[in-house]
Amino acid sequence: MFKKKFRLVALILCVFLTIGYFAVNTGAVSTVLLAIQGAITDGNLVKFSGTNGIGVDAGLSATNVVKCKFDATSAPTINNDVDEGYTVGSRWLDVTNDKSYVCLDNSDGAAVWIETTGEGGGATTFTGLTDTPANYIGSSLKHVRVNVGETALEFVTLAGGGDMLKATYDIDENGDIDVAAGGTEKSLWTLYCIPYLSGTTAFGEIPIGTAGQVLKVSAGATGYEFAAEADPTVDTDAEIKAILVDEVIKTGDFTAGKISKINNATGIIEEGTNTDTDVADAVTKKHSQNSDTDLDPTFEATFVKKADTVNVLSDITSTGANIEDAVTKRHSKNADTALGTLTADVNMGTHKLTGLSVPSATGQSVRTTATITEANLEDAISKKHSQNTDTDLDATFEATFVKKADTVNVLSDITSPGADIEDAVTKKHIQNTDTQFDFYNALASDHTYSGLTDTQPVGEPVVFGQLLYFNWTDKEWRKTDADTAATMPGLRIALETKSDGETCKMLVKGYIRIDIWDFTGAMIYASVATGMVSSTAPTETGDQVQRVGMAKSADILFFDPSIDVGEI
Repeated sequence: MFKKKFRLVALILCVFLTIGYFAVNTGAVSTVLLAIQGAITDGNLVKFSGTNGIGVDAGLSATNVVKCKFDATSAPTINNDVDEGYTVGSRWLDVTNDKSYVCLDNSDGAAVWIETTGEGGGATTFTGLTDTPANYIGSSLKHVRVNVGETALEFVTLAGGGDMLKATYDIDENGDIDVAAGGTEKSLWTLYCIPYLSGTTAFGEIPIGTAGQVLKVSAGATGYEFAAEADPTVDTDAEIKAILVDEVIKTGDFTAGKISKINNATGIIEEGTNTDTDVADAVTKKHSQNSDTDLDPTFEATFVKKADTVNVLSDITSTGANIEDAVTKRHSKNADTALGTLTADVNMGTHKLTGLSVPSATGQSVRTTATITEANLEDAISKKHSQNTDTDLDATFEATFVKKADTVNVLSDITSPGADIEDAVTKKHIQNTDTQFDFYNALASDHTYSGLTDTQPVGEPVVFGQLLYFNWTDKEWRKTDADTAATMPGLRIALETKSDGETCKMLVKGYIRIDIWDFTGAMIYASVATGMVSSTAPTETGDQVQRVGMAKSADILFFDPSIDVGEI
């Protein structure tokens, strides 16, 4: 046993002697015989001398030794963690894919490795990049641009660039601009001056002028100069006209002799409707205000009233002859009352006729006709009724009566036939005495009902025949569910198909028929199926039991819900 331990220790010692360091735990290897010089800190590395093999404290904790993997064939995962001995700073080389990684977190089952491939180093020159030209040979004074395929850079000569090259403007490369080969150069320029070619081989300059001056062509048109701005002068009407024709905006061609006008909305000069002849004629025929009031005999005009006077002639449309005739035939008020031949109807309520003769033609006063006879007039007088006294009617009398302003309608609003009126009288109830109500009415078809109803809002979509409970929070009616106490008791049955928020007609008490019902017993209960009723009471723990009525037949229910609910 001792030999085995010795061989193991010897083997370990040989390994660490090879690398020069050895981690010593004074408690764990106290039985191993090693040549150690000086005190060794527990957990530190031991460094051995290469000459005498004596170990000394290296001053480096064994915890600083980082495990690395330099022969991996794939990338590290979250499971290459502390359990495998990896620590923060551990390196991992994937030799298969030529990538490197460093560990930033060695948590158990959640290790974090970051790829470091390509960090540091890299190209140090432009041509050292992978997507640039390999060298600069033959690319003097060229420009860099992205290639047509948009995959790399390349050197090119720009089209037209020769005109801007230094070789064109400074042939002798002395920093001065050349006019042409062999021409005069100009190296000094006045501040703010304007350069110009003063000859075929020389440059000149125009110095900046003073404030307010303008640049103009010099006398003789040999150059430019700054000078004071001269005020334009216009000497003749022709010059003014020329300026107006050239500068004023107008629309279309003008007709000779027409007066022009300015459109206030656009500011554009337009052709008017009057000519200069019209204007001259108007001036000739003008009247002096408050003095010259005579009119030409042929004058015609339309007069309108002033704001403070009555109409004078504007409303008169009759001809002069008719006006003269009316004046001739006028009557004096309250004096001239004689009439000529009367050819119009006369209001006998406002006129009195004297000296009447027997009528002889249609359109004249009262006359004898086939209907207007002495006998008929006598008969009408005989059958007249005395106002507010004689109110009896003949047995065959038929008429439409309407109400007076201060009374109720008598017969004018009645449109029902006599048979229906008689039936209604037969079935009438005595007020405050006969209060019984017969809920039952023969229900001859599907989806019919008879009984007491009201109209209330619903809080969800409902259809005919569904049992409803009142939701106190929303103050709306919703479908019942006997599984839950909050959705009970059912106190109404929907009589219409309605959507959420709409008002729905509901059965409060009475009979209702739905042909798909198939009742098998007399007592009917709220069902655990939403909005349904059933012959079978709920049976599960927590279910709500409520009787909602009695079956009259397999498809007719007398709905008379109880407000009491029991829980199983």
